[in-house]
Amino acid sequence: MEKVKVSIVIPCFNEESNIPLIVDRVENIVKKMNINSYEIILVDDGSSDRTLEKIKTICEKNKNIKGLSFTKNFGHQLALKAGIDNSNGEIVISMDADLQHPPELIEEMIKKSYEGYDIVYTVRDDRDEKNLFKKITSKLFYRIFRYLSEIEMDEGSADYRLITDKVVREIKKEKDPFIFLRGLIANYEFKSFKIKYKPSKRVHGESKYSFKKMLNLALSGIFGFSLKPLKILLLIGLILSMVTIFFYLFLMIFDGMDIKIWLIGETLSVLSFFVFFSLYIFSYYFERVFFLLFNRKNYIIKERKNLN
Repeated sequence: MEKVKVSIVIPCFNEESNIPLIVDRVENIVKKMNINSYEIILVDDGSSDRTLEKIKTICEKNKNIKGLSFTKNFGHQLALKAGIDNSNGEIVISMDADLQHPPELIEEMIKKSYEGYDIVYTVRDDRDEKNLFKKITSKLFYRIFRYLSEIEMDEGSADYRLITDKVVREIKKEKDPFIFLRGLIANYEFKSFKIKYKPSKRVHGESKYSFKKMLNLALSGIFGFSLKPLKILLLIGLILSMVTIFFYLFLMIFDGMDIKIWLIGETLSVLSFFVFFSLYIFSYYFERVFFLLFNRKNYIIKERKNLN
């Protein structure tokens, strides 16, 4: 298959109203740059609205627009991975369909790639973010991630980025069903350049990232790049064991029955909480091992449009 100059990967989940807008704006940018060899890959992540229908319609009118459709909702990260796996560009740009990633940055990203950068990534400027809970949890996640993984990832890093074909080749080798692309690409340590941007307001619809999805993404990032949580649990377990031994020695020489019952009850409560919390953490690691061991498919493609 003949390589194209630029591939632009856009995952879509219930974005029927935004698809024509994002495609139009992206095409205007690449045409302005006189790039005739390009492809825009729209990945339908199991949408329940008319997203797939819109993708098919656009693909029929324009052979530079290509479409993939999942059998079900596999998630944003795997939709990005599928688009990258099926891309054919010398450089690949990934962005969201909700227009919060300003397409006008594409020109600057491509120019930076011509200067020799293999990764041009973007970082959100969240100073105007009104959701205090989101700001605090976001900062907390990045600090925990950096501490546990020892990977330097900027606060506010987004999935709006450009990568060259050498980075794409590495991503295509990945088989992790819980892939966290921001951490993965930062860990590659290719020559990188950072661009700050202010997210635009959503034109249509609302954010598809619920608290549960954000939490799962954060946990995938943390547990996918570090064994430190297991080491921390081991250390806490040793400390609790020593404290428990101390309590029982104390009970052997202390005669008060009331205090004995209280100490035993409190000790059992703390130990029970620690055991269940540890099992919860272990389950994340076991789940990853289970899927990798049985080599399950990360995603299943139902339909392709304009793709071999």
